Amino acid sequence: MTQINPKLFTTLMASGFLPVVTSLITGTEGTLNCNGDTCAIAVAKGLAVDEFELLTDVSGVRLNGTFQSEVTVAELEEGIESTEINGGMIPKVEAVIEAVRQGIHQVKIRSGHDVTSQGTRIKEETNERFTTDVFTS
Repeated sequence: MTQINPKLFTTLMASGFLPVVTSLITGTEGTLNCNGDTCAIAVAKGLAVDEFELLTDVSGVRLNGTFQSEVTVAELEEGIESTEINGGMIPKVEAVIEAVRQGIHQVKIRSGHDVTSQGTRIKEETNERFTTDVFTS
């Protein structure tokens, strides 16, 4: 499933409830485990959120041997391709890449163990350029 119907979520939240979502789904073959990161992106997209924060057990994304405060999607993709990002971080990084691609403006991955963790912000990449002659009279 790549989308959700947000009606139940908005109804619950408007009534003061906080929905808790499981990544278990039921199909013709019985109960299946959906990747929780993928599930979280579908919920965020369905609710048209402005911010998405993915919690993990590390301080953020490690590239070039250190945790980064900001990275671009291209840097994340390069990190996966070079295997610097590996194992369980791959689905998490793929989830934050998808969040950016879905138009969520503030995307971060950080430690859920440390409330002071700043984590890694995923920067949007744009092709906007300013030229000085636009502002001349």
